[in-house]
Amino acid sequence: DTGGDPEDRWIFRRQVGLLAFPLRVRGWQAGDRLRMGDRRRSLKKIFLEQRVPRTRRGQLPLLVDATGDVLWVGGLPFAERSSPGRGEWFVVKVLHD
Repeated sequence: DTGGDPEDRWIFRRQVGLLAFPLRVRGWQAGDRLRMGDRRRSLKKIFLEQRVPRTRRGQLPLLVDATGDVLWVGGLPFAERSSPGRGEWFVVKVLHD
């Protein structure tokens, strides 16, 4: 868990200089891996650890960069955090029920 506001699960923040544009939002696909710093983790494994039901996995929004790397999964209780700094920031907030 992020330890903060549960709404933080629905907000992606990253410094613009760290992103490979264009970005797109899509649903989960078999074989997807979440980029976490220098490593990648299987989304299937993460979904199992977080006890995300199979029926819900395809409904969560994934933010994917130009290289095809999954950067973020909306609604999951953890995220790679960029340290605060100067410069432009890219922010996505998913509106949800």
